[in-house]
Amino acid sequence: MEKFRGKPDSLKKLGVSFIISILLAVVTLLFIPNFTLKTILLIIFISVAWQFYKGIILFITVDDQKIRIYKPFNRRTIKFDDIAFCAVHGIDDDTTLLYAFRRKKHRTGDRVRGIKSNKSFDEIVKIISLDEGNTDLNINFNMASKVLISFVDKGDILRDKILATVNERHKKIL
Repeated sequence: MEKFRGKPDSLKKLGVSFIISILLAVVTLLFIPNFTLKTILLIIFISVAWQFYKGIILFITVDDQKIRIYKPFNRRTIKFDDIAFCAVHGIDDDTTLLYAFRRKKHRTGDRVRGIKSNKSFDEIVKIISLDEGNTDLNINFNMASKVLISFVDKGDILRDKILATVNERHKKIL
């Protein structure tokens, strides 16, 4: 199991912003007498704090079976066997994001979440692997599981390890 720690700079900046948003919400509750204005400001501050929380990653662990993403209050697991394919956004930028399209189980069979198609999981893996990205699939990136690679140290190594493991799993399916 390999562990990739969150970058201290991103944790510090996001943590400070999160704390400031929470403190502003508390001040709003205590010192603003108007109930309507208090409610509106409270909703704004909590939504801003939530946006900052979504970007905080403590660390990511990767082993042969799964990826685990640890955040302050939760842990998310992505199994390599359930990943149909991955897409990387922002290779040259400071914000690298990996989209993992995962298996979704239906009564009629396994599908891929984020692809509007009636094809099964295995068929989509074969299409993606053999067609080298020249597919006519209707892909929705909002439905994919997102791994914030740029928020951890040694993000390039993490990206390469995930992509290599997914490719090995696809060779077993083919």
